[in-house]
Formats: sequence, structure tokens, C-alpha cells
Amino acid sequence: MRMRKKATSILLVLSMLVTLFASGITAFAATSSLDVKFSNNGSSQTAANTINANFQVTNNGSSAVNLADLKLRYYYTKDKDTAQNFYCDHAATMGPNSSNYTAVTSSVKGAFVNMSSPISTADTYIEVSFTSGSIPAGGTLVVQTRSARTDWSNYDMSNDYSFVPSSTYASTDKVTAFLSGSLVSGKEPNGGTQVIDPTIAPTSGTFDKAAPADLSTTLTANGNTFAGIKDLTKGTDYTVSGDKVTISKNYLSKLANGTYKLTFDFGVTNNPVYTVTVKGEQQPTDGLSVTIGTASGKAGDTVTVPVTFKDVAKVGKVGTFNFYVGYDAALLKAESVTAGDIIVNPAVNFSTQIKNGTISFVFLDNTIGDELISSDGVLANIKFTILGTAKTTTAVKFNEGGAFGDGNMSKISNVKFTDGSVAITDGGTALPVISPATATYDQAAPADVKVTYTANGNTFKGITGLTSGTDYTVSGTTVTILKSYLAKQALGTKSLTFDFGVAANPVLTLKIINSGSGNALSVKIGTAAGKTGETVTLPITMADVAKAGNVGTFNFYVGYDSALLKATKVEAGDIVKNAAVNFSTKIDATKGTISFVFLDNTIGDELITEDGILANITFEITGTQKVTTPVKFNEGGAFGDG
Repeated sequence: MRMRKKATSILLVLSMLVTLFASGITAFAATSSLDVKFSNNGSSQTAANTINANFQVTNNGSSAVNLADLKLRYYYTKDKDTAQNFYCDHAATMGPNSSNYTAVTSSVKGAFVNMSSPISTADTYIEVSFTSGSIPAGGTLVVQTRSARTDWSNYDMSNDYSFVPSSTYASTDKVTAFLSGSLVSGKEPNGGTQVIDPTIAPTSGTFDKAAPADLSTTLTANGNTFAGIKDLTKGTDYTVSGDKVTISKNYLSKLANGTYKLTFDFGVTNNPVYTVTVKGEQQPTDGLSVTIGTASGKAGDTVTVPVTFKDVAKVGKVGTFNFYVGYDAALLKAESVTAGDIIVNPAVNFSTQIKNGTISFVFLDNTIGDELISSDGVLANIKFTILGTAKTTTAVKFNEGGAFGDGNMSKISNVKFTDGSVAITDGGTALPVISPATATYDQAAPADVKVTYTANGNTFKGITGLTSGTDYTVSGTTVTILKSYLAKQALGTKSLTFDFGVAANPVLTLKIINSGSGNALSVKIGTAAGKTGETVTLPITMADVAKAGNVGTFNFYVGYDSALLKATKVEAGDIVKNAAVNFSTKIDATKGTISFVFLDNTIGDELITEDGILANITFEITGTQKVTTPVKFNEGGAFGDG
């Protein structure tokens, strides 16, 4: 929906849908299709002051392997307790046929680990790990390492498990590789199955009494059995669902502020520990209540779920907000969102966007006082088409993020959220679904994109606008979108409709990135010079807009020293389309800050699509001393792509 020029006195606007800084992340897939070879530079000397351990790892899988998940081990007897040093002389990854050489030496780490069950040929292993990088599908990793004692005395390698003289990289089961904690190559010295300690991720969390929320962590049992959190009661203090453990906010709210160690009991020596930091003060019970309603229906039905406000008067009315609602896109299809009767002039003040299982809600009283939300009632109605066929209840819930402001545009700190749901009953007309509904194609690591469909009695006719056999292939219920087609697509987001001849055809949201070239948006503030009383103009520019997939929204803040400069005006640059509607700023001379807000209210037709000047700030120089004063970005704000 269209909104007029944003009023510039908002303090909260707006945590955006997607931060661009995550756009360059490769989606890694764990695989066991690794071929590991070893070389020790051909040395057959069993008495030497250096252990040469070189590895060649080839990824024969169809997806990139995250180096942070990979560990390589060389087993030996250390002979005596003398400190040791690890050196990495060289490490690099290459694509198929030695393409796309990438040095990763700086990401290599080495550790000397004492074995818990030593044997005659091994009591220690060198573990080589990585902090970053990836092996592309069909690519290779080469790592060349050395280890030596600090006194450079000799090792006796005659009885070392992994001592295998070889001048070239050769296959051996005497060194091992672990991926995500699982043994995927080689044999351990004991000849048995590795006993791996259980882990949890994350290992810490912060509970804020001012904004109470459950804390969750994911278990990786590694063959062990989770017995519970020591000194806590299952079902009351925490719950377990599959490998996810959720610590209740009701339990956490009773703790005094401070740090707590919660032991996750697996009956092993090294039980993982979750560190909880409790802070803040509980807010008064009075506050704004925001509730998502419920609905029910069968497959193919259209249902309406209301979002309501309560206790609006208690918080001094509502002048602005943004928040996000999430749902399972495999079970529900959000068709539309309409403003409720408590929103005045929604065509100007209210907008929403449906994207990838998330709905964003944005409100700003552009009159700054005359069109506030002043009564309880229905804020908005969400219309869903039910896709799921199995009898279940699926959540429609508030996502993290967002903020609310009262009639004075001050933050409403106490907001109570209540999630809703849609109950899916038996029967109905089953609609087709696809999995996954979103995918990423990385030009730096090209690979086909595979999608599986469930027809539910319908017939797959093809992908709208694409040619079967050329752009994609079909085998059974698996549709493979070919990398030869994907390589021709521009960076950004593309929607592909899977045509089953029904009203609610499933859509694949495909993001095209290039992790090799870098997709980070660049935003810079320019410079100027002058003397007291003069007026100068500083441009703010954007670069690499196309690499980031265009810009659909942002908010950020610029700070300056108001004792030396007086900001007199801000004007939109030539890359901002329809600035009167989509762009707004506010100068706060008291704080020495300028806020910048942009939202393409057409949701697609007026994106920022090119590099250039975003805005020009005009300053009057008030300082009298010769000095250079910064004009800089303040903390906070976010950017969203097209």
C-alpha cells in the first residue's frame, strides 16, 4: 500500500525484514562424500624433530562443505611431556579442475590432544581445524602442516600410528577426518567407534526480565542419552522436543540477576554446560496487548486470522509500530492482509509485506498526532489458504524483532504478545506443495537446485516461463533446476511458479548470490571543508547495490558534533525514486543526529537499483577553531534488499 512521506519524528523506525550483511553467506550441506589423502613429504626417517602432516581432501558431494565443520587428525606417541608448536605452511581450496583458488592458511588452527584411551602406537593426536572457508562441490582442500617440540628434540616415529612415508598424496586409513563431529574417513587407533562428547548449541543465552522470553538450545547427543538439566524439573522448568531444549521464561524470571551454569546431563565426564545471564527488571503488568487469533478449516479452505490490540489507552495510544508474524509456508499460504477498523487512513499510514513465511506490519501516523491508534480492536486481518492435508494445528506467531511507539513517538517498553494458530481438520481438497520453498544459488559455487513436490492428486505441468529439459529436468517427484539456467540469472531474488493448474500453485523463492565477489552493500559519507559561517554539502553514497539484490528499505542514523556544525537540510539523491513518498529524514539538533528512512511502498516497483548519491546533507559551519570533525554512522538501523 502507498504511504505518503514518512513523518520524521519517529524514534523507533524500523528493524527491517532482512539485513544485507547476511547476503554473502554460503548455504553449506554436510556430506560424507569426502576423499582424504595424506603425505609426509616422503620422509622415512623415524627419528626426526618435525612431524610433517599434509592432507588433501576432495569433496565428491553435490554441495559445498563448510570448513568450520571439518577436523583432520594425525595420531602419534609424544614420547615425553615437552611443549609443542604447530605450524601451517600452506592451505588452500580449489574448485573443479583447479579453478577458483582460495588461500585459507590464516583460518587453519592446530591442537595437540591427549587421547583418553591411549594405546602403544598413539597417545596423542594433532587436530587440524578451520575457522572459515568452504570446499566447493567437486573441489579440493590442500593443507600442509608441521609440528615440533619447543626444544626441537627428536620424535620417535617408529611406532606412531599415522606415520606413513609418502612423497605424494595417497589414500590411508591411518589419519581420520570428522565432519560435524562424525567420523567420515579413516580408522581411529583403537579400531572402534569414536566416543564423542555431547554438545549443545548455542552454549549461552541472556534472559532480560524487561522482555521475558524462553531460551532454547539444540542437542547433539553423538550417541549419548540426554537425562535432563541438573537440578531443574522437566515439563516445569524446561521442555524437550526432539533435539531442542527450551528453558521456560517462567523459571528464568524467578532467578536473581547474575550468571548461572546449567549442566546438561548425558552421564559423561564432559557434560555440556549452558550459561545463562539474567538481567533487567520486570515491567509492570499494564501494557499493550497484541494478540493473533485462531481459525480452523480443511485443505483448500480460506480462513481469516485477526490481529488485535488491547489496552491501547493504557500506553498513551499508538503512533507507530513494526513487527513480524511467522507461519509454516508448507501448511498455509498467506493471500492478503487488510487493515482493521482501529487504523485511521490505512492507505497512507499502514503497509504490510508477505515474504517467505513471514508477514511484516508497519504503521506510522504521518500527521504525528491526528491519526493515532486510539482504541482497542482489530488491527489487521490475515487471509490464509490452507495447504496442509493432515489433521494438525499450526502456529501463527510473532517473530523476534520490531518495536512500538506511543502517541508521543516514545518507545512502548511493555508489550505482551499472544500467538495464534490455524487448526487443520480432516478432508478438503489437497493442494500441491514443494520442498524446499526457498533456495539459494551461489555463482561462486554453481550447483543445480533440487526441489521435491507432493502433488496431492494434482498433476505437475512445469515451471512457468522455463523450458523442461533445457532449464530444468523432472525425475519422479524431483525437479532439478539446472545450474546452466541459473548461471544466466541476475543477482537478486527470483520467484518460480510450479504449475499444477490450481489457484494456489506453489512458488519457489530463489536467491541468486555470488559469495566470491562479495555482496555487501557499501554506504559512505563524503567529506567537505570550509570556514566559520560557510555552508557545505556532504553526500551519502551507495555502491554495489546490484550485488546486494537492490535495496527495498532501510533506516540508519548519522551523528555529528552540533557544537561545530549545524545541519540545515537533507535532500534525497538521484538514486531514490519517488522520494516524496518513499524517503524521509529528521534532524535532531539537540542530539546531533539525523535519521534516514526509506521504504519502497510499491513493494518492488520503486526499489533503489543503482549506485550513486542517496542523499545530500547541508551543514553550516559554526566552529571557529581549525579542526576536522567527523560525520559518522551511529549504531542501529538496518537495510533490506529487493
